Amino acid sequence: MNIISNRVRPIPTINRGNNSPTSKISVIDLPDEDSPGRSFTTSSTVNITLHNKPVDLQQELVILYKWMMYFGIGCPVRLLKKTRLHLYRLYSTAVLALLWFNFLRSATGIMYIERDDFVAQVVISAWFLQCALKATIWFCRDIKPSATEDFFKHWKTICQSQVSLQYGLGINQPKLQRSIRLTIAAIILLCIINTSIIFFARVGPIEETRNETTHYYAPLPSDAQIPLMALIPFETAVYFFPVAEFVLISKVLTKQFENLRFVVTECLKKKGSLIELFLGNIRAEHQHLAKAVYIADKTFSLYLAIEYSTTIAILTFLLYQLLIIHNQFSPFGYSMLVIWASAVALVISIISWFAAVMHEQAHEIVHFIHSVTVPSEPTGKYIMEMNMLLAKLNGTSIAFSVYTLLPITKAFILTIVGVMVTYFAIAAQSVEFIVETYT
Repeated sequence: MNIISNRVRPIPTINRGNNSPTSKISVIDLPDEDSPGRSFTTSSTVNITLHNKPVDLQQELVILYKWMMYFGIGCPVRLLKKTRLHLYRLYSTAVLALLWFNFLRSATGIMYIERDDFVAQVVISAWFLQCALKATIWFCRDIKPSATEDFFKHWKTICQSQVSLQYGLGINQPKLQRSIRLTIAAIILLCIINTSIIFFARVGPIEETRNETTHYYAPLPSDAQIPLMALIPFETAVYFFPVAEFVLISKVLTKQFENLRFVVTECLKKKGSLIELFLGNIRAEHQHLAKAVYIADKTFSLYLAIEYSTTIAILTFLLYQLLIIHNQFSPFGYSMLVIWASAVALVISIISWFAAVMHEQAHEIVHFIHSVTVPSEPTGKYIMEMNMLLAKLNGTSIAFSVYTLLPITKAFILTIVGVMVTYFAIAAQSVEFIVETYT
């Protein structure tokens, strides 16, 4: 009979959180009850650096949710007392209504602008639509936070259990907190840059640039520019902050898959094979993480669908402006378009990359499972555990998806690039027909 005894023995630390604990995984072979002739006992211990203190991910992300709450992105009921909930709900409802008004106003303006501003107005309208849809998703998600709460509950109770921590699912809390702070700082910096560029373009000293940005406020008169410009910080925050939440959750899940793989590889180096109970525990912990991805995907899949669909349109028309009609813009106006196109491409690239890396790490362990030395007489349970683990690793992709239809992998990223190139070619050929029809 094969038994594995896991004992977590943290290194004594003072005020260091869970930054430097270790685990000792002892793999012990004992005589089988059905083979009384085996009287030997061997033991081997694998020293692995792991983090053995559970982390409350929801609590760690509170600082991010507070920033989102300040900009009216949703109404996070998990952060507020009932006495303040109604005020913040009213605030977020007002912000959502203004964002949809901004989109409808911009979409209506397409019918009243001049021919040369048609493409620019389409880009602006698509961006306003994307921001309004994101705000709507987060508003509905926080009004009925069942999927979000299910994810945090599963992650806290299952993926941070004592057994899970012993098998590599622990998180380095100081590094997680530092990553959250850096991510929020980067998002705030992007918000400041984007808002500053739009403000400077409209009210700055360059008259030619001010004339180029009149379509921002169509069909309303120029007198309405000040109240409309007050919405730009909210549009920018709604555009960038959801990316931060998605990236941080993706990073946490990726790190846990990496730690699980590390435990397997270290044990294989020491033992050369995986005993029955150890293999069963690894399969169970991998399944726990896979389920966490599945629950999180229900929260983010609609957001990802909106992100990809609208971003492809925005980038296509931005490239059209930069490559086809670039001679119509002043140097500052052209620079603004370059920066904006870079920011949009950066956002979709970050989302795609973190999602694809998480998918890759979720299946990475299969390469090491294939190198396991199989016992000469494997038990039925050993064969069943191995088959179940390999079926999970080689089966349906463990990944975030676009509205639960298309898993985001590295192959999917190449597909999106090909779609964008094709879409751009079609748009470049047909935009003149659209302009003639609607202007």
